[in-house]
Amino acid sequence: MNRKYFCFIFLIPLLFSCASIKDEHIDLESTLNNAIVDASNNIIEKIPLYTKIAMVNTSVDYQELTNYVLREIAVSLVNHGNFEIVEREELDSINKEHNFQMSGVVNDSDVISIVEKYGAQSVVSCSISGSGNLCRLYIRTLDVRTGKVQALNSYSIKDTDIPTNKNTTGVAQCTLIVSSSSSGKLEITGSNKSIVVDFQPMSSQIFSEFQAGTYILTMTYPDGKTDRRPVTINASTAVEIEFKYQMPNLWLVSIGTNKYKNVDGGDLRFAISDARSINQSFKDQEGLLYNHVYNQLILDGTRNGILGALNSLYQANKNDIIVLYFSGHGYNDNSNNYLYFPSDTIRSNGIFSNCISINDILPVLNVTGTKIVIFDTDVNTKLISDLRKVEAIVFLPAIGGEYTLEAVELGHGLFTYILLNGLEGRADINNDGFINARELGDYVLKFDVKSIDISIEHAPQPLIYIPKEKENFILSRVKTITKQNM
Repeated sequence: MNRKYFCFIFLIPLLFSCASIKDEHIDLESTLNNAIVDASNNIIEKIPLYTKIAMVNTSVDYQELTNYVLREIAVSLVNHGNFEIVEREELDSINKEHNFQMSGVVNDSDVISIVEKYGAQSVVSCSISGSGNLCRLYIRTLDVRTGKVQALNSYSIKDTDIPTNKNTTGVAQCTLIVSSSSSGKLEITGSNKSIVVDFQPMSSQIFSEFQAGTYILTMTYPDGKTDRRPVTINASTAVEIEFKYQMPNLWLVSIGTNKYKNVDGGDLRFAISDARSINQSFKDQEGLLYNHVYNQLILDGTRNGILGALNSLYQANKNDIIVLYFSGHGYNDNSNNYLYFPSDTIRSNGIFSNCISINDILPVLNVTGTKIVIFDTDVNTKLISDLRKVEAIVFLPAIGGEYTLEAVELGHGLFTYILLNGLEGRADINNDGFINARELGDYVLKFDVKSIDISIEHAPQPLIYIPKEKENFILSRVKTITKQNM
């Protein structure tokens, strides 16, 4: 089921009884947080699973706060995984058509008849009514079919705690509501004020102690990209700012072959271990650099199996990232074209069959976007010139004519071991918490084999190609970074 989080906003005056109110009070932020958690749990407990729900703001006053509550409840329901929230675009069109925000008068039956057209089975409404110590926040869920109340939560608040135009000093106070579709770090500066706060995906935060003026909001996302916005706020109304950012998806095919039937060089020991580790290294970046990692791990695969994995990369769109990794035996054909040997490669009369040719690889890379190709196999210099044609970031273990090495002490191929160490953080030369292509390339090229305890005195010279416009492309976010280096 496709679950989406949006709110349907109506301005509808509802009257609620405030007769049985306890004389107790907690601060507004705690009240809102408790309301969101309690109401979400109440809905989850009492509403049938897979119900389609419309979120409706029925508050005449304090609409920014009730919008905030509804948004956060919607997030909780979507994250629970068994509810569908009616799309905001669908309901906004009805809201505009009926001009509800201007009319301000719609009863329950009207709301139900409208949302029913869009398949909603339940309606969650939020409102604030009353005044002074008799002010209450109500969250109510109605069954669209019967009109009966399915869940009801109410909370005592003081309207004096709700952000108003002036504080006790007479200095105008303003309300800023910020929401973000992605995790990130928000910095707000201006009017002698500077704050930094963390955001979780699909979350909102209220800032209610700002003086009128112009502020700069800078959201820094996990992949290092930033969104900078100036905003002017005043005491007459709250200002809502929404940061929308969709991290790219990563399409990863990691191939390792240890077992061979009849090829020069025989079986390998660590190609499968290398492929697994590269696969895990990039998979760990899900939620940090990438929205989702679509990974395929091919171990001792056949030619047909590898071709099937390569063909899946055609699903990537122009904003996605493609990573190809090969570990195993490589070879050059009579035309000096690169060949990768799957497990079912056969040599007969000096001719190899069931190979993966560079001509099988290049077409899937001939797309817009960023491509990273890593080989830990024997290669030739023609391979890098072929890959430059598709503007890929290329990491090769050796210049043509040199053999790649496996290190028993490391449990890896030497080249892959160095790459993994760089991606995990050792290549973070400027200590900003991110590894870009140039940093990883420099780390690999300058790596001193004598710094590790292995019985290899001389290592091949790696060959790396990074298009100039891709030098700052982020390959890895270091998971142990501090908050300041997010």
